[in-house]
Formats: sequence, structure tokens, C-alpha cells
Amino acid sequence: MNQAAMFSSGLEMANLVVSSGLLSHSWAAIGYGDNLLHDLTLHVSIKHRVHQQPPNCTVLAFAPLAPFTAQYLQGEGRDLVSSAALREHFPLFEFVGTKVNPSFSIHRAAVTLFCSLQDKLSSLKAQVSKESPLIVTGHSIGGSIAVLFTLLLLESIPERDTGSLLCITFGSPLIGDNGFQQAISERPTWNPRFLHVVYDHDPIPRLFVSPRNVEPTSSASFYKPFGTFLLCSGSGCACFEEPESVLDLMLARMSSGSVGTHGPANGGMQMNGIGEWDYGGILSKIMNGAICKGVSGLGQRDFGTLQTGIIIQMDAIEIEVFKKTHSVGEIPHLTQGRLQNGAINALALKIVRRAEDLLASKRNIFNPLKKLNNTKINMAHIEWYKKATERSGGYYNAFRVEESMRRAEIVKRKSFLTQYWKRMVMEAEKFPQKEGVFSRKAWLLGGTNYRRLVEPLDIAEWYGKGKEDYLANRSEHYKLLEQWVVEYGKLAASQQSNGNVRSRPASLTEDSCFWARVEEAIISCKRLKQLGGGCREDEKSLRESLEKFENHAMELINKYAVSSEIFFKESRFMLWWENYKEIMGSSHHSSLADFMRNRRYKDWINV
Repeated sequence: MNQAAMFSSGLEMANLVVSSGLLSHSWAAIGYGDNLLHDLTLHVSIKHRVHQQPPNCTVLAFAPLAPFTAQYLQGEGRDLVSSAALREHFPLFEFVGTKVNPSFSIHRAAVTLFCSLQDKLSSLKAQVSKESPLIVTGHSIGGSIAVLFTLLLLESIPERDTGSLLCITFGSPLIGDNGFQQAISERPTWNPRFLHVVYDHDPIPRLFVSPRNVEPTSSASFYKPFGTFLLCSGSGCACFEEPESVLDLMLARMSSGSVGTHGPANGGMQMNGIGEWDYGGILSKIMNGAICKGVSGLGQRDFGTLQTGIIIQMDAIEIEVFKKTHSVGEIPHLTQGRLQNGAINALALKIVRRAEDLLASKRNIFNPLKKLNNTKINMAHIEWYKKATERSGGYYNAFRVEESMRRAEIVKRKSFLTQYWKRMVMEAEKFPQKEGVFSRKAWLLGGTNYRRLVEPLDIAEWYGKGKEDYLANRSEHYKLLEQWVVEYGKLAASQQSNGNVRSRPASLTEDSCFWARVEEAIISCKRLKQLGGGCREDEKSLRESLEKFENHAMELINKYAVSSEIFFKESRFMLWWENYKEIMGSSHHSSLADFMRNRRYKDWINV
């Protein structure tokens, strides 16, 4: 059976943590917590434990020392605290907001408790931040602490390392609103890092679930889930990650009267003696069976559809799927292996449609890590082209004038890289930067190399088509990549006293718009010759722009910040110099004029 076709993708993670024993190990670590994080003002104690789980896995567990009842959590602050209030009083989580979703809210009791323990949690973060793989787990309000702690870790580690971090909660209440859920879901590597285990007799996970949460007109003031939910009942388990479907299913179990019941109906789930549900019993059942039991009557038929997978899962947690007109065990309205929409009830149909929409949206999610290897390959091809065209006056000059299959291939490579980096910049711009921290530095080096290697080719195309004034029409993603380099340079300079001083010519000219400035200088020389002493104001303006470029070029040369290719005999820079030298005459003296007349640039070519 093709599971990818039958189930929402959260099932793969659930199967992994169950089959590997990580779920049971996480719950066991919670039970053995022996170190206390105590806040006297809130009269709350959270026990925690850092446990080494063979082979090579670290588990950090949080759990309340005393039972947390629904009444306690509601009394301590059922309401949500807004991101504006957080910014003023608890700026720790300002990074969660994005350009698309700048406003969000978090459960007041959870964030107040977390911030009251901030110093101790910061020490704990320093202790475990380099552990890999790392599981952060928690029970009840401890699960809320685990979620917030995991977010801090995700914000501080490179995106490529997020796959080694997993947060597993047991019986934890919902922690944020619609803005919070969407801000996390916008990060393709964050949302999959959270797995929430919910037993339908445990009232705490449903504490903030009500019909208002799932109304179409509900506002961001209501709680919303995120991550993957492993919903457990006495008869089986189901995995869902679409937020509205999770709420619908939790409500359906509440309306069936399952929440908070005792005795045989709870499927063997027992209280653990301190007033909390012991998830160990249901985990043992999962380990000894399967996540989903399957619909009676489906047998071994492989329908291979998402719809069938959802029906199996809903049946596993005893939620009605078919319309009342069909008898038990009957498989109604099969058409070419697919159940007709008219056979299933409104709830199941909604969940199926949402799951289909979720899968479709995931196909459009930009994951830079998946395309990283292709990016490196395309960069290598253009670097090879740069090396191969040295005898033709450099790759800028060659790309500007030649028409060949070799050039056509580079156009395709350039197009791929430009699409990739435009999307990278668009995604990065969504997320705010902390003061004194530059989180984009992990990939900014790659973006800078791309800009310096590829933008000259865009400039060559622009002026090769007879256009002018490239800088006024420059792509926004190039501007932002350059702006972020400047910002990071200022931050780095403020944090270290000695910078690196270049002593050899750069392999790529640092000013990625250098060739555009060369082309504009050539155009200015032509216009100055055409004036022939006509309009003095125009002549003055053109001469000033040429002197400005001359000074800029010499500044780059002094810093070894230009590639030696600008001095190749056929280059556009040398063409400009010949025109400029003729206009200015032999009496013109400047640093650049002396450098060029004395042929000191020959040393660059021979390096």
C-alpha cells in the first residue's frame, strides 16, 4: 500500500517514533524527572531531566511536580497574551512573528511560567543546544514548556540541522492562536518538528477547544493547533496534521462523552496516582498493535487513496464516518476503488478535502535544502564558464556578445539560480531579525557568491540588448542580498576589532553592479564626445559622473575588490579607459590614471 497516498504525511513521523520506541522512551523520561525549576511567585514547580537514550539520542523532559487540573490552568490565565504585549514584557518570542503573520498570541499561563523560569531555562538551552539528535518532551503544562523551549532552539540553529530536533508532548493544552499556528506553519522545517499525543479521556488537551475554535468566522483570539497530532482512544490511534481537522476530531470525541470518563470505557487507560493520566498504558497498546486498526470490511483491498486512509483513521478512534443509511460493515458506493463522496458524512468529507488541500499546498512549499545540490551544480557550471572565457576578454564580455550553445546552457543555469534565490530572499524577508543577531548569515555567503557571479550576466544581457540604466531597473532580490551583506558587515565589525585585509585580487568583483557602472561610463563618454562643447551643464554633469566612477573603480582596486578580468585587453573596462583617456587628455592626473598609464594592472593579470 502506498502510505503517502493514503495518509496525511504526519503518519510517517508517528510510525517512526512508535516503531523506534522513541515515544515510549520520551514518556519514561518524563516519569523520571528529578531536577526542579521552581517559581515562588507562581507556586509552580516543573521537574526536568536530561536523559541519554541509546544509541546517541538525548531526551530533555519537562513535567509538573504536582497535577495540573483544568481549573488551575483556567484560573492562572486561560486567556491569550498578544504579541504586542509579549514584545513589551516578554520579548523572547518576538522572532515567531513573520511579515505575513506579524501578530500572534500565546497562552498566558504557559508563557508567564516559561518567562519566570527564563534564567534556568537559558542555562538548560546552553547545555543541550549542541546535542544531536535531541528530543524535547513534556506532559501537561510541561508540554507547553517543551514547545516554547523547542521554538527557541529552532530559532537559534541552522535550518539544515532542524531535522535532528523533535518535540513530543503528552496531554498538553493548546498553546497559541491562529496567528501563532500560521507563523510556525510558514516555516517548512518547523511544523514537522512537533508531535502531540492526545488521549481522548484526558481533559487537558481539550481545555481550550470549543465549537468557537472551528467556526468559519472564528477570529485569531481562539486557540489553534499546529504540528502533528496522534489522537488515541481505547480502540486505536489516528494521525492528523491539518489544524481544523484536528479541532473537529477533538470536538467529535468530546461530544461522544469520552473526555474525563473512568472505568472500563477508557480502554485500559488509568490515572497514575497523582491525578494525571498515565500515557504508558496506551503507548504499550500502540507498540503491541498498529497505529490504525482499519475499517471493518475493507479487508486487504488496496484502494490507494487519501480518502480511504482517512476513513481508516477516523474509524480507529471510533468516529462515525458513513451516513446513517448504511449498515455496519457495509462498504457503500465503490466506484473504481474509490468511495463516492455521497457515501461519507459531512465531517469525513470536510476532513478529506482539507487533507487534499494540505497535500497540494505542501507541493508548493519552498524547501531550499531539497534544491541545494542542484544549486551547487549550476554555480559550478557558471564558474567553469567564467574560467573558460578568460581568453575572450572574460565571462562578462563573452556572455554579452556571443551566441552559442554554450551560452544558451548558461542562460538555463542562470535562470534556475535566479528563481531559487528570489524565492530564498522572499522567504527570508518574512522573518524579523533580532537586534544584535543576524540569523541570515548561515546562507548569506552563498547568496553573495550567487549575486557576484550571476548579476554581471544579467547586466551583460541588459546592455547587450541596447538598454540603459540597469541600476534603476535592478531586481529587488539583488538589492536585498546586498543590503543584508552591508548590515551583517556592520554587525560583524562591531563584534570584532580586526577585519580581514585582502592582499590579492578578488576572484569575483565585490560590487556586483560594477559592469553596469562601466557600461554607463562608456555611454557617458559617447555622449560627451557628441556634445562637442555644446551644452556646458550637460558636459559638467557627464564629467562629474565619469570622475565619480573613476574614483569608485580606484577604491575597489586599492582594496583588491575587483577581479583581474577587468584588465583583460578585450574587456569593457579597458574600452572605457581608452575612451576616457582620450577625453581627459594627457594632462589629466589621478590615482587611476597613474595606475593605468604605468601599466601596474599587468601585475594583476599575472597573479
